[in-house]
Amino acid sequence: MSGPRRENVEVADRARQRPKDLIHERPREDWHGLLDELTKVRGGDDVTIEHPTSIRTDSRPPKLPFVIQVVGADGSETLVTVLPRS
Repeated sequence: MSGPRRENVEVADRARQRPKDLIHERPREDWHGLLDELTKVRGGDDVTIEHPTSIRTDSRPPKLPFVIQVVGADGSETLVTVLPRS
């Protein structure tokens, strides 16, 4: 493995090794603002998803999806909705 993918794995490994006092729970009412700000500042960065067992979308290739469902190894489900910029 080399290039950006290798770098992403190294970053994810470092994040898992952080002391617990550096991890902060964010209240639900702050999520929208946090993710909006993160998107503005880090919009061109790569994103990783840990250990999915299934990824489902609302469309088939070659169409890009607007809704992505990620099912984790523990059975958790996360919906990602892609909204067009206004």
